[in-house]
Amino acid sequence: MTKLFDRIIVSSDDSPTFLNFWPCVAKAWQKFFSVKPTLALLSTKNENDALVNKLKTFGDVVIVTPIENVPIPNQAKLARFIVASKMNDEVCMIEDMDTVPLQSKFVVEKLSVRNPNKILAVGHEVYEKDHPGKFPVSNITAKGNDFKKLFNPYGLNDKSLLESFVGLKMLDDKENIANQPSQFSDESLIRGLIHKQNLHHMIQKVERGVDIHRDWIDRSWWGIDKDKLNSGGYILCNFLRPCRENAQHFIPIYEYLYGYLPKASELFIL
Repeated sequence: MTKLFDRIIVSSDDSPTFLNFWPCVAKAWQKFFSVKPTLALLSTKNENDALVNKLKTFGDVVIVTPIENVPIPNQAKLARFIVASKMNDEVCMIEDMDTVPLQSKFVVEKLSVRNPNKILAVGHEVYEKDHPGKFPVSNITAKGNDFKKLFNPYGLNDKSLLESFVGLKMLDDKENIANQPSQFSDESLIRGLIHKQNLHHMIQKVERGVDIHRDWIDRSWWGIDKDKLNSGGYILCNFLRPCRENAQHFIPIYEYLYGYLPKASELFIL
């Protein structure tokens, strides 16, 4: 099979809420795609910090230093795109930190149609009625150079790039990274940047085309059919949050991904 992507990039700040998903997320992507995952870590820590070294045992870690006076969750969302923008010709796929694949078929089917010079956007139909032009962040795939054209066309350093997203208002009120987290949407920002950079021609839209209530294990309607899980019938899992506090609900997923029930020391960072 042709390699569909070189990196899967997720992001988190250095608090436990999301960071504890990292070991399982790394395990899942390596299980189904044999690709070492990359964590875009929003943090003031340095490369030699003990926590960073622990994170590196599960995959690659690239630190993005936060700027002041901007909500950390907003910056953490954008850290994955900042890192993707540095990857040159490597093909990067973006995903959420609290999401794991439970099979390979869906991703293979969607990514196999990607034009090499396009940014693949999966699931635009989700927003077509109420938010035309937007599409989900999950599974956005492109070369690093193409992410750079969208997010960092002027080659700014991380600090200047994050600052450039402050105060933006192009197509709606949720593009400004300085908004409160509930009023910021990275999907809105992406739509706005496509408009600003006039890159509509680079976006290759494909339909997600699944019944998420049937095909996903999701925190909004949590429930697991173990037979379906173990036969590869689910596409993905969007975990309950936070991780450690809800881990008892994840036991069937852990057993499916690892082949056994891992110890807490294998599953949690903090």
